Amino acid sequence: MARILARDPQHGQALLDALEGPRTYALRVNTLKTSPVDILRWLPFHLSPVPWCSAGYYYAGDEKPGQHPLHWAGLYYIQDASAMYPVESLDVEPHHKVLDLSAAPGGKATQILAHLQGQGLLVANEVDAARAQTLVYNLESFGADNFAVVNSPPAVLARALPNYFDRILVDAPCSGEGLFRKDYAARQSWRSEHVASSAARQEEILTSALHMLRSGGKMVYSTCTFAEEENEWLLANMAAKESSLQLHQPTVRLLPHLVPGEGQFSAVLTKNTATPLTETKVRLFRPAAPPGKAVKLMQEFAGPSYSQDSARLHAQGDTLYRIPRGMPDLVGVRIVRLGLKLGTAHEKRFHPDHAFALSLTPPHLPRLDYKSDDPRLLSYLHGHVIPCALDVEGWVLICCEGFPLGLGKASQGQVKNHLPKGLRKL
Repeated sequence: MARILARDPQHGQALLDALEGPRTYALRVNTLKTSPVDILRWLPFHLSPVPWCSAGYYYAGDEKPGQHPLHWAGLYYIQDASAMYPVESLDVEPHHKVLDLSAAPGGKATQILAHLQGQGLLVANEVDAARAQTLVYNLESFGADNFAVVNSPPAVLARALPNYFDRILVDAPCSGEGLFRKDYAARQSWRSEHVASSAARQEEILTSALHMLRSGGKMVYSTCTFAEEENEWLLANMAAKESSLQLHQPTVRLLPHLVPGEGQFSAVLTKNTATPLTETKVRLFRPAAPPGKAVKLMQEFAGPSYSQDSARLHAQGDTLYRIPRGMPDLVGVRIVRLGLKLGTAHEKRFHPDHAFALSLTPPHLPRLDYKSDDPRLLSYLHGHVIPCALDVEGWVLICCEGFPLGLGKASQGQVKNHLPKGLRKL
């Protein structure tokens, strides 16, 4: 705290006072599945718009949108309002190839997916293997298939994809001063030496990111810390070292005593060269074509919309995936997930995956559709068997307000629960 006062005696006390006050809460609508106008009809919360994000809304701290069934259906993401700013300034267009270099748990990565509108490509990297699995789930819940989740150091990615990406987000690991209000543990664990060690790591990450950015491409660097050593000073030093890196002014600080949100620093950078670099010709990923019988089982199960575009199908053992269009061959990179996991083909049947159920084009199955306040939905989310009002046997989609929550298997007037155990409410 003394460090904050020493850096800015005039405004430091106001910042410290804000850090002792109540935090803010916000969510961001998944515009791949719905619109802000429509979702306001279903959510029983008092929502007010986030000024810098058209899909963002504040909500009161005593409300619990994370417990609402439509959250399980992937219609919105719980995210700090200030954290929405960096992607909004990245200027993502649908055709872009985008890299999120430190992507877990997935707030900014899902925001990028929304801007891509089902086109282009998102490569979402997370060096921590456990956090990469959380990232996979959050991307799956948004329903898109134009992404890959990878788990490699930035330098390894840079060797595989030089001068490749149109846009790169570097939401860098940092000393975390901006988390002090909402995360008391972050305040307790903070040490002054974290600033210097974070800055050294951030410079390495930025160097790799610059190597992967195409000529004329745009990069946004962001942190959730107040330390100049990790923000303005770091970028000024980088721009002095790297002649191709241009730092755009002004940089932006969203501070909790000035705007409703937690701490966030954001800066826009571009890559300029005297002689524009030719885009690297990256070899495309060659999917492992699944056996024809497996494809037939999947298509019979999923419906006519899946009878096309079989060139995008990829098999890992008996499991089928629909990979992104134009997916590069990531030589030497650890791949966690390529696109949409469809399910597993057994000898005479197809077992769908939960990600398939939540996709933008779910399988063509009978639907049990409930209003958001129907107690049977809560029972399903707890993992229980629920009654089936349909005269069907076999797979069904469990839906809330028309949006799939997951799968069940109907038999004799009941639905056996197939919501993954790790996703069930306690």
